[in-house]
Amino acid sequence: MTSQMGGTLPLRAVLFDLDGTLVDSEPLIGAALAETLGAHGYRFDPATVGRVVGPPMTAMIQQITGVALDEAERLYDEYSRCYLARHAPRTQPLEGAVALLDALASAGLQLALVTNKHEHSARTLLGYLGWGDRFAFVGAADTVSRVKPDPAHALEAARALQVLPGEAALVGDLDVDMACGAAAGLARVIGLTGGMSAGELQAAGATGVATTLAEVGHQLGVRSVRTE
Repeated sequence: MTSQMGGTLPLRAVLFDLDGTLVDSEPLIGAALAETLGAHGYRFDPATVGRVVGPPMTAMIQQITGVALDEAERLYDEYSRCYLARHAPRTQPLEGAVALLDALASAGLQLALVTNKHEHSARTLLGYLGWGDRFAFVGAADTVSRVKPDPAHALEAARALQVLPGEAALVGDLDVDMACGAAAGLARVIGLTGGMSAGELQAAGATGVATTLAEVGHQLGVRSVRTE
């Protein structure tokens, strides 16, 4: 992105999605969701969680069950207790995640999360991973005005870090991440393939795609050498 003087703004911050981007959490989310919904007579195949993950969990529950919002919120509370107590502690970083975060921090870049998880869930997961101090800002479903794919999610993170949109990049694995970053006018919007194809991510607004987090680092101008 160029400034009004015609020059390219230096990159000062990187915003990350969490689930499926930095951590391998979708199977655990699926298991907790199936356990919770199954206890109330709703059938849900945890293997299909990748098809619905992305929106806030209450919206996902409504999509799966067809219940009203107040019932979805009650089921979410039950799911959250199940997930955080029995499933989230087993979450592992995706390959290259620790090395990439270390390299970006060493390069002086600020880091933030833009996640559609609720803040308590996100921060609890960060605690299990030992990542409590890695992110200067956690923009969660209940702490920002509007969540991904709305650009407000990324813009509020940029404001919290005191950077311009053209000084920030966003990394995610879903179309909602790409749409959020593109609409916010971020300098770079990098899609990590796996859950969605390169073409799907590009169609949603990605300026670049990568198959590994090491490739993400290369696109962001850092070289991560440590492996987990």
